[in-house]
Amino acid sequence: MSDDLPVVEAVAMSARAAGHETVIAATGEEGLRRFQSEHFDLIAAKFSLPTMNGEELACWVKAIDPLQRFLLVTNARDAAPDRSSANVVLRKPFTLQEAIGIAQQLLDSPA
Repeated sequence: MSDDLPVVEAVAMSARAAGHETVIAATGEEGLRRFQSEHFDLIAAKFSLPTMNGEELACWVKAIDPLQRFLLVTNARDAAPDRSSANVVLRKPFTLQEAIGIAQQLLDSPA
């Protein structure tokens, strides 16, 4: 089990408590399929995803909708690029409150 799952679930719970609907996708491909058929105010993805990493997902999403808000989460072991297609790259370590605050700033920003 990924150590990221409890963080993902906690951020999703916080978003729901603030009145946002949340969807969790297990892979980049699943996330991209959902994005192509649904509207999201914010997409948050970790860099390390099976088969399609989070940066690749951000590139696909931004090619479809350049205004889509995208938060990419990375850690020191990731080979994440210095420049990203994501609006914000959040590098570990961070607190849950920091992640929630950054997500809220993105949601509050104009699309």
